Amino acid sequence: MENFVCSTELNFAVVRAKTGRSYYVNPYYVAAWSNVFQERLLSNTILPDDIYCPCTHEELKAFLMSIYPPQLRITETNIAVVLIAACKMESHGLLRKCAQMLLSSTTQLSVFVRLSLLDRCKMFDLLDQCLQMVQRPEHIMEMSQQQTYECLSTRAKAAMMDRFTSLTHRPGMLLHNCLRCKAYSSCQEVVWQCPQCKTHSNDPKLLQQQQQQQQQQMQQQQQQQSQSQLTHQQSTTTTYGYGPNSQQQQPISGYTNNIQGSTTNLTQPLQGALGNVVTSTAGQIAGGFNKILRRNQ
Repeated sequence: MENFVCSTELNFAVVRAKTGRSYYVNPYYVAAWSNVFQERLLSNTILPDDIYCPCTHEELKAFLMSIYPPQLRITETNIAVVLIAACKMESHGLLRKCAQMLLSSTTQLSVFVRLSLLDRCKMFDLLDQCLQMVQRPEHIMEMSQQQTYECLSTRAKAAMMDRFTSLTHRPGMLLHNCLRCKAYSSCQEVVWQCPQCKTHSNDPKLLQQQQQQQQQQMQQQQQQQSQSQLTHQQSTTTTYGYGPNSQQQQPISGYTNNIQGSTTNLTQPLQGALGNVVTSTAGQIAGGFNKILRRNQ
């Protein structure tokens, strides 16, 4: 900051912060970075001796160090001051650099801190993009329990609730019991354990256990159905005989029984053990009948 303490040919205009501290800057270079300076220069035909800046001493210092070469490297420790200064000075280029860092996945800042900074600088169009980093509904609940939650604007709170709704109201999840109050409720894409006691979890093991239980239940039902079908088939068919030589009775082909005429027609020989018994008795009867005929002769 030594170059801004004394007046030089390059830095000849005085910029005064609202705390009273002043620096010497090049007004045309600063106007290229700040719409506030640009409006001050355009509104005055003669360059004023002192240009008022709506920033504190620390904010003005961070702003000048960020725009003058070598430009200050924006980090997690100084991004809050730089972002607020860029917002007050209406520096779109510096705001863009800060926004890129806030939305970067490599930045070591919590989502709530990023959301608070964007909300404080009224960058409402980036709130939804910032909240896309939240993947669990319980994290939204933790953010709502922060001490500075009430300092957020209505739009920031609404964006948080929208993200919470999108995380907890997606179809396709299974029913399960809450581990705390044992209530039975339906889940969405994120495993929401219970809406009554506000217990949430997205443990993939819980979902896998539920799926395995459902698969086991389906397999048991299929086994029961197959067993019932087998017992039904066994009850409809009759068997005779005992031991390994027992045979299942088959329908007799060619055998008809006319109840009205009390006549039976055997068009084909009987099969199986029953057929052997019938044919043997028929042969005995025929042999006895032949003996009687011979005696009569």
